[in-house]
Amino acid sequence: MRLRPLEAFKTLHGSIPDGELRNSLFAPIAAWFIERYGNRAKWDRVVARVPLLIRENLYLLAVPFMTGDSALKLTDFVEDLPHEIAANLTQAEMTAALETALLSTSAVHKLYNVSVDDVHFSSEEHELLQRALFDLENASTSLKANEDTQGAIFGAHAAAEKFLKIGIKRAGISDDLISHRLPKIFQKLVGLRKTYSWLNSSVDALQNLAPDMNIRYRLVPRSTSEAVSAIYISLNICSMLAQIWLFDLARGSEKSAFVPGRFYVDGRRAAFYCDRLHTTASGDPGAVLMSFGGLTESFIAEMVLDQETSSLYLEIADARESAEMKVQFEALRQRCQTPIDPKDVGMGIHSTPEGSYAGGMMRFEIDKEPK
Repeated sequence: MRLRPLEAFKTLHGSIPDGELRNSLFAPIAAWFIERYGNRAKWDRVVARVPLLIRENLYLLAVPFMTGDSALKLTDFVEDLPHEIAANLTQAEMTAALETALLSTSAVHKLYNVSVDDVHFSSEEHELLQRALFDLENASTSLKANEDTQGAIFGAHAAAEKFLKIGIKRAGISDDLISHRLPKIFQKLVGLRKTYSWLNSSVDALQNLAPDMNIRYRLVPRSTSEAVSAIYISLNICSMLAQIWLFDLARGSEKSAFVPGRFYVDGRRAAFYCDRLHTTASGDPGAVLMSFGGLTESFIAEMVLDQETSSLYLEIADARESAEMKVQFEALRQRCQTPIDPKDVGMGIHSTPEGSYAGGMMRFEIDKEPK
């Protein structure tokens, strides 16, 4: 029931970006369903719930629907987290929880975006997408409800499998792939589009947690932390594929490359300027991107990225938007003549099978009003 208002909206109006027009068109549809079906049709504005381990205890992080940059208190969204634990988390514990929340929240919102804008998918791709999202949701909630670690890993594996198969179908291959081995499906996908290859470590890590279907039919010991890791890895695989497909649709092509002098955004709409081409530490073609704006508007940070990851960045094609970003970037560069090393302010590029991101713990002074 909770999916019906959105499905009705897409049937009536197709693909419309977030904004006032979308909200005005969606409101009467949502109201009609709520009037007819009551609370069953109401949305709690939680995009998804994902597992979070704190002091070896499992909780669910309720990822809220957000537009733009927002500063939120993490512990407010960890369901059933005891107040005494929330109030006494150490800096190390909070840093670990924030990093995990950043990765999973970013992934969840990318999956939400593709589910909202899947009108460009075939009916078969749409069905695979819906089932994959249920697999991920069931993996998290069942792990919390009954500690079925095997079921959670199987669900995570099944979601990734469906997304990889969507990728193959979007490449024009209509064969019905019956294999459940992720590496086999992934290699076929990479053969169709090499830029997916950087997901290899994630695919292998998830396959290692469920090397065969015994995890579905027999007792195969798996820990809670392994189940949580499987969900994170699957979220990473699925969300990265989703983001690539959305950017393909936006640019009208699967071809992408970093070009010096151009501006880009990532899946979070964070802004980047391509300063120059560069060879990465591994000897592969790459580029130097300068991150600027967002919640931290006081510095520019340089990052070296492989050209293969350019499919995860969308070039700003609109001349007006590009000009506005140039003004913002040049004004900031006047104040920051030398780009900083991200490590100097506690930022770093983190990359694991569970995801990659640039970020870290930063401290800000907050003026508190007197009581």
